[in-house]
Amino acid sequence: MAQAQTEAAAEARASGRRVRVDELTDETTEVWAMPEGGFQATLSLGPVRTKRGEDWVPVDLTLVKDPATGAIRTVADPYDITVSGARPAGSGELLGIGKAADRLSMAWDGALPEPVLSGSKATYVDAKPGVDLVVEVTRGGVETFLVVKTAAAIAQVRDVSFPVTGPGAAASVSDKHGNVTLKDAGGRDVAIAPAPEMWDAAKTATGDPAHLKKVDTEVSATAQAAEAGVSGRTARTGVNFRLRPDEAWLKDKSRQFPLTIDPQINPLSAPYDIYVKETDTTHNGGNGDIQIGIGSGLKHRGLARLNTTALVGTSITSATFYFWNFWSGICGSRNWELWTTGTIPNGVLWDNQPTWNTLHATSSQTMGGDACSDGWVSIDGKAFLQAAANAGDTAADMGLRTNESDGTYFKQLRSSNYSDVSQIPYAVVDYNSYPSVTARSTTPATSCTTGAGRPTIDTVTPQLSATVTDVDTGASVTAEFEWWAVGGSAKIGSTVTAAGASGTARTVTVPAGAFAEGGSYQWRVRGSDGSLTSPWSSFCEFTVMVLPPPAPGCQFGVDGDFNGDGTRDMLVADPLATVNGDAKAGLVRIVNGADGATRAITQDDTEIIGDSEPDDRFGHSLAIYDANLDGCADVAIGAPFEDDGSLVDAGEVQLVFGAPEGLGRGPNTPAIRYAQGTGGAPGTQAGGDWFGYSLAGGKTSAGQPFLVVGVPGDDANAKDNSGSVYYYRGSVKVAFDQFNGAAGTPETDDRFGYAVAATPYHIGVSTPGEAQATGTEFSGFVCAYSHTLTSNLPTRGGCATQNTPNVDGDSEAGDLFGQSIAMAPYWPVGDSIMVVGVPGEDAVDGADAGMVHEFRVSGTSLTQLKATSQNTAGVSGDNEAGDQFGAKVIVVNTSPGTAPTASTVLVAVGAPGEDLGSTRDAGTIRVYAGGAGTITYDVVVERVAGSLPGTAGERELIGISMGASPTDLFVSSPYQNQAVWGLSWASLGADTVTVTKTLAPGTGLPATGSVALGTQVG
Repeated sequence: MAQAQTEAAAEARASGRRVRVDELTDETTEVWAMPEGGFQATLSLGPVRTKRGEDWVPVDLTLVKDPATGAIRTVADPYDITVSGARPAGSGELLGIGKAADRLSMAWDGALPEPVLSGSKATYVDAKPGVDLVVEVTRGGVETFLVVKTAAAIAQVRDVSFPVTGPGAAASVSDKHGNVTLKDAGGRDVAIAPAPEMWDAAKTATGDPAHLKKVDTEVSATAQAAEAGVSGRTARTGVNFRLRPDEAWLKDKSRQFPLTIDPQINPLSAPYDIYVKETDTTHNGGNGDIQIGIGSGLKHRGLARLNTTALVGTSITSATFYFWNFWSGICGSRNWELWTTGTIPNGVLWDNQPTWNTLHATSSQTMGGDACSDGWVSIDGKAFLQAAANAGDTAADMGLRTNESDGTYFKQLRSSNYSDVSQIPYAVVDYNSYPSVTARSTTPATSCTTGAGRPTIDTVTPQLSATVTDVDTGASVTAEFEWWAVGGSAKIGSTVTAAGASGTARTVTVPAGAFAEGGSYQWRVRGSDGSLTSPWSSFCEFTVMVLPPPAPGCQFGVDGDFNGDGTRDMLVADPLATVNGDAKAGLVRIVNGADGATRAITQDDTEIIGDSEPDDRFGHSLAIYDANLDGCADVAIGAPFEDDGSLVDAGEVQLVFGAPEGLGRGPNTPAIRYAQGTGGAPGTQAGGDWFGYSLAGGKTSAGQPFLVVGVPGDDANAKDNSGSVYYYRGSVKVAFDQFNGAAGTPETDDRFGYAVAATPYHIGVSTPGEAQATGTEFSGFVCAYSHTLTSNLPTRGGCATQNTPNVDGDSEAGDLFGQSIAMAPYWPVGDSIMVVGVPGEDAVDGADAGMVHEFRVSGTSLTQLKATSQNTAGVSGDNEAGDQFGAKVIVVNTSPGTAPTASTVLVAVGAPGEDLGSTRDAGTIRVYAGGAGTITYDVVVERVAGSLPGTAGERELIGISMGASPTDLFVSSPYQNQAVWGLSWASLGADTVTVTKTLAPGTGLPATGSVALGTQVG
């Protein structure tokens, strides 16, 4: 809408003539951009135009007959009113009014002659003997008159029914006076049917009926066929108005014929006007006048509601209301007033009129008296409309009143229902728009959030930006920015930008020293065009939390190189190791790639936050990536069973930075602790959350470092162990679960986030405890996400279970689909491959034989590439009970950016329950070509000649622990015959096994102390 106003204003200035803003034009409102600047609106109290096709045409209530169809309708009206032509005896539609779901139909029982059309009236002469039926279209609706021409015809109107049907007549509510509100099936008010009245031909001095009598009316539910006499049509519910006029009143000898009985229907519309009168019990909404003052000893007041949508948030420079005054008590100056009232109720009468809140203006203009002609009178509307604009009121309620004790003040004004459009009340309003402020943003980018969910920004000197637009003058604009501490009582600083073109971004940089590391701040902005200043925007908040700066000397580092010497290093975790007497405290050993030197990293180290404690299991998970982009690799280390005070097994992650001095030993790169509710992250720690149970890290395709943290014990949505995932990327620190980030609902023991994986394009999250239905507990499912944020969360792509169409298998209890997942870049660039282990899959040959699925992740889709088991052609071995094929999976693309081949995209699958001869659970690994291609061979990795050195041991569980680098597959034997081997991906891709590195107690590692050697390695 602002764009349309801007374009119209520019055209007006360029052409020197006013230009209509079509987007703001409706049935009662017309807005023009003025060549001198600003806008002018004409607001009518009732419809003065209606849409025909793409064009607005003036309302014309003249009834005409279509010569082709015989239908009778108005030339143009806002309610698509139709009336019946001639028809034979029977019941049928007399008139139709309203659009679409608001349309109503009034029926007539009996034959109808061809109506005599005169202006907005259709007269059915002698529709009943001696009684004319008249239908008159008004701006407010339609009136139906029974005109009794002689005393002999009174018997014809003793009992007359007018059924009203349609969606808008599903129900009705009558007030104590007999006024009826028609409602649709949803209870919305659709139309008002004032209590019917009757009168004779006698008139008062003001032209009103001298003898007025309410008609006894019975209102009841009814149902009629869609077309009377036509079988098979759906019945329509509605309301029947049964009129039984007082026969004694009709037959009174003083009656002057003709007598008129007047039922009517007035659709409710936002703009409308009405008057209320003391003792009056009939709704006057369909009348053609507004009466104010005291007349015939009774007080009258006018009420109106007009559409002020175009004025919301504007500055009114002038406004005048105009009313056609056709009768006054005296042709002289008499003051009358304009007020703001409370909300005008539907069916308003004197007794339930709204409160009269504020007197805004007084006028003494008077026309229409005995000594002066009819004409326009006006009153200042600026204060009234400015109050509505300031309040954001799109439908302003107005009252008109005058002296209510002196009859010379009485006035009759034309209402919006009057037939002559030239006398409809209206207002002319000149206004300017305040500059608007949109597109608030920061650099680095954040969302505008407040409270605990505020984002974190990784600079103390962010840029603040907003677009300021002035739609009416086209003048240059400025923006004023303020920044505060969250909860502060005064601003820290502010600045006003230099002037710039309307519609362009205004930007400032917060000066150094204003913000401190770890502080939480808020900022707001307002715009100015030099004469008007917009209100302040709401506050946006963020927390300043900056990662350590790049360590000098790391620029020559390679992938996985923690000290920047150009050689990849290696990490071997033992999360069950005893540290300084603390059992299962856990440690991570770094093996220098250049000289093989080793060093243990524990929580007792001064460079690590906290202390080693029993059962912390520090090193349960690892994610190696360059978090601060300095060239030295960094590592996130999970300790999911870390206690935080009384919160047992709450969990945490330590981000340890590489430096030339060694991992974690750089003088300017202290470790950072991640946990729920810390460092700008959302959430609250709780016992049993297992924060950091799984980890994945890397760089997005845009080069932004990220970390994904699985929290499978989190009680999301108040469901035990339903799980959640935390995502860290620069200033983005967000959490998501199945409720706000996956296709499902958090349920007990789902364990969303049990395994996570990532590529530069996508994130994978598993939920191995998911049940697809009762009896399928721990069948599992997986979802993929992109790094693009939607509503400040990673955008969910596809999800899959074994019940998903085109996915092999079925979701069954204990399948554990997703116990392990792995991802790698795929083809074309931007796609990823995700490998999903299903170690609990039961085969014909036995329980827990296992299975593996591969999926292509492309955009928002997840498509199966293939499913593999040990019975698959090209895979060695057979499905056997307890093999657990897929307990651990790895996938690598050694040549990302090129089309995959059988030697570049490789999948490694662990089957730790595989027996080797009589050696139970010795374990094995199968390596084969990943992706869409057919498996033609696999490479067997186990304790046999030509593969892993040594002899297989009972329950050695080879395949339960694996890791990878771009060049090597790392295989661990963590519990029996402990060792870690590096196997060249190049040799595996060539159908051989080449051991490139061997680590074991006493061989490259300390001879004693290992408990779970290499459960994580990288």
